[in-house]
Amino acid sequence: MKFQILDKRLHEMGDYVAKFLDKKWGISKLRPETHIPEVDFTFAITGTDQYFYAYWIMIEEVVYPRVTDPIVIKGITDHIPAKLYIAIPEGLKYSQYKEDLRAAKERGVGILEVSERGKVFVSQLALPLSLLALRTPEFDKFPKRYRTELSEAVSTFQNGDPSKGCSKVYDLIEDLCRRIYTKCDKLGFLNAGKTSLNIHKASWDSVVDFLRSHMDTTKSKCPLMTKQLLNRISGLTPHRNDSGHKIDSRSHLVAREKQLRTRFEAACDTLYDLVAASRPLKGIHK
Repeated sequence: MKFQILDKRLHEMGDYVAKFLDKKWGISKLRPETHIPEVDFTFAITGTDQYFYAYWIMIEEVVYPRVTDPIVIKGITDHIPAKLYIAIPEGLKYSQYKEDLRAAKERGVGILEVSERGKVFVSQLALPLSLLALRTPEFDKFPKRYRTELSEAVSTFQNGDPSKGCSKVYDLIEDLCRRIYTKCDKLGFLNAGKTSLNIHKASWDSVVDFLRSHMDTTKSKCPLMTKQLLNRISGLTPHRNDSGHKIDSRSHLVAREKQLRTRFEAACDTLYDLVAASRPLKGIHK
């Protein structure tokens, strides 16, 4: 690549990185020293992957230069579908190294280490900046039973598979709905006469509909288990297996991510409210 702004000492390292991005990751439209108006910064290398995420590469001799913060903040707040990587010489060490490495990890910035022989090692994968804008749940406000899976759902979402991240939260809500039905059925809190469900075969929506029609919120001491809450849950069920259409443009990617952020946040809020509403059912969250 023809670099003009990059320090001459780093030109060879830049070439190694460009070759890696092309041969190993299949990043297309690789260009040297491209100015990106969205963040007002010129990156040593830029490119685009098959999913329409932009790749912004900085070639540096420190892990996390201070100019990185405004780029990350702008990328997150403006929901820019881009992955930011900083390429450094292999074995780089200096007094602020650990602190800078921690900063990069906390901000979703990827790290590429380049050896003198031209081998490139991925020491830290970048997260799409657009997905870091997600409003994450307050884990400590949920019973311990849900925290690990909620954390995994957030990680899945932010690591580039937001649809699967949403599905993980839907799984938690569905499982809780089924346990609420089972508990109420056992304790006689369902005013359904001889009518019942095969809880192992019934669809999630059928379980929710049955609770809405037959759960005795007075006898169960669950006044927060309202029809409005159950209606919200019914509104989630159609999205359960929605993987969406194939992304065919950057604008489509931006719109899809925005939609999935809204769904994920709504699902987490609904799970929180369902947990609160079902607390009177002794042992339901253990």
